[in-house]
Amino acid sequence: MRRAVREYAGINPMLARASRLAAAGLLVGCLLSLAPSLASAASFKLPPKPEDDPWPDVAPIRQALISDANRDLRIQRGYQLLVQDGGNWAGNEAAINFQFAADHGNPVGQAASCAVELANSRGEGQETWALRICRPAAEQGYATAQLMVGLLLQVAGLEYDPRKAAHWLRQAAGQGDTVAALALAEAYFKGTGVPADRKVAIDLLYQVTSTQHQSGIADYALYLAEDEPDRDAASRAVGRRALRAAAMAEFWPAQLRLSWLSRAGGDGVAKDVDAAHLHGNEALTNLIRMTVTPVAGP
Repeated sequence: MRRAVREYAGINPMLARASRLAAAGLLVGCLLSLAPSLASAASFKLPPKPEDDPWPDVAPIRQALISDANRDLRIQRGYQLLVQDGGNWAGNEAAINFQFAADHGNPVGQAASCAVELANSRGEGQETWALRICRPAAEQGYATAQLMVGLLLQVAGLEYDPRKAAHWLRQAAGQGDTVAALALAEAYFKGTGVPADRKVAIDLLYQVTSTQHQSGIADYALYLAEDEPDRDAASRAVGRRALRAAAMAEFWPAQLRLSWLSRAGGDGVAKDVDAAHLHGNEALTNLIRMTVTPVAGP
């Protein structure tokens, strides 16, 4: 553990601080609340596009189109239902409202529908439907939809495609999407869809943690850095504590990861279906809060 702290302290003091907080169990909760996005104002500096990425880059969607889509009454109704039910999607109308908007070409509805599927995905192929819904918005240049497509393509289902996943994560990260940059860093750590390159991965983590200060981000970055298969048991234990710290801080990617790990069990996380359901609902609630901006009434 001390080696890990020293290594990352030389790159970014925030990661060292996150390690100390995770080890001490001093967690600070911070709700992502009503923020429409975790994207930074400027895009991240990305490594060169991989030679085996044949897909074209996509120009960003006009923000005016997203603002109009967000004001859709179905989107706002779905958001209100989400807040009322606290992410319990069993039998409620929120997902139906998002789906209705998605079916009518609303990019925010498409991204929100994908979020519902992502939070409930178990790698059994049901993500195929969500990809079909979400791709149009991603191809229009909507960063949140590009993130959703990238994450869904990383789920080991019928359309598992790590190279294409990395392509879409790169598109979203190029627009400054924080979660996409973190997911792309993980891909470079593990060589999933891109050539393994620890230096590139660490650089992406540094960019994220030095520009984004929402609670949970530094802990999640530490988890990604310590969760590599070649790390020793002590380092991976530090990573697991950092993951739980990020989830406690209501950072939705950490909540989603804990949901998946709890559903399957193993890798330092006990199998617990109830915990998987709880973490999944929490992730979905915060993810929708990132995707939809509530509009004040007249």
